[in-house]
Order: sequence, then structure tokens, then C-alpha cells
Amino acid sequence: MIAVEETKKETATTGDHPHRLVSEEFFFLLNRIDRLDEKMSLKFEDIRKEITDVRKEVNDVRKEIGGISRWAFGLLATMLVGFAGVIVTLALGLR
Repeated sequence: MIAVEETKKETATTGDHPHRLVSEEFFFLLNRIDRLDEKMSLKFEDIRKEITDVRKEVNDVRKEIGGISRWAFGLLATMLVGFAGVIVTLALGLR
């Protein structure tokens, strides 16, 4: 209680008004922080959605590349068998 009395005397002598428990500026800043938090949360959610979309596209491209590589391997095998057939035919024909 002595500290409270001393504080009251100090404020009376200096002419300062005693501060309220929480100022309006604090509530203003608290509201601003809350709005910024909401905006950041929305941005993070948008970024998460974009990342999910990009992952889906990458998976689709991987599937397409897998199909292309199988097609290329089939083409190579067909060409090798064809050339081998031509070589065998020429070898047998030249005997």
C-alpha cells in the first residue's frame, strides 16, 4: 500500500495523469495485429493450395514421361530387330 500512496503523490506533484489499465492505442495495435494475422493465414492457405496444384502437375508430367520412355524403348527395340533382320537377310542372300 505504501508504494501505491507514493505513486499517487508522485503523479500529483508531476502533474501526470494516472494511466488506465489498458490504453486505446493497445487495442488499436491488437486489432491491427489480428487483421494482419488473418491476412497472413489466408496467404499461407493460398500458397498451400498452389503447392498442391504444382505437385499434381509434376505427378502428371512424371506419368507422361514414363509413357514416353516406354514408347522410346519400344521404338528402339523395333529398330534393332528390323536392322538385325536386314543384316540376316543380306548375309543369307550373299551366300
